[in-house]
Amino acid sequence: MGFGICVIGYIALVTDIIGGGVIAYPLLAYGLKKASVLNVNFFYAAVAALFCVPHSALVFFSFIGVIDENTVFYQASYCLFYAIYLLFHIFVFLGAAQVYRAGNAEKYASRAMSRLYMTAVYVVWAMVLLLFSSIGNAAIYGVLQIYKYIVLFFNALFFYDCYARITSREQQSRDKAAAEKAEQKKSKGANRP
Repeated sequence: MGFGICVIGYIALVTDIIGGGVIAYPLLAYGLKKASVLNVNFFYAAVAALFCVPHSALVFFSFIGVIDENTVFYQASYCLFYAIYLLFHIFVFLGAAQVYRAGNAEKYASRAMSRLYMTAVYVVWAMVLLLFSSIGNAAIYGVLQIYKYIVLFFNALFFYDCYARITSREQQSRDKAAAEKAEQKKSKGANRP
């Protein structure tokens, strides 16, 4: 359904600090577009992921030294990026929660919402430090980076969880038919003398 591609894309976000989002966000957009047959929020998340690509390109150009990261334009791009990044996660986790609730899997729906809260804390924290850099020091920025990678890890696990648990009705009926066919073969083999 596209969640496997999302797992790869989300793991690739680890390299976003050097512009890896240029690859990661299109992968996420593609995977979520495929998953959008399950819930429209996945389509909205796919669109939001594509809007993250230009900022990732700026980060890449900054990494290779083409753009100065101390410009107002670069800082404004970061502010816009964080807003879109949060919007992306809101759509993903709300969509997953709705799909899980439709399947009577409330435990997984609540996990989706807890991942959303974790991500929102990261985004708000990063935005505050970006807008009010005078309140930050090396230790606070270091803790933020550690928290960022913790959030990335748990969100990647969540995408894997979606990959393992969420399927379409068509896939469920194909899986059921395949299981019944295997059972029939097994029972035929057991009935042979």
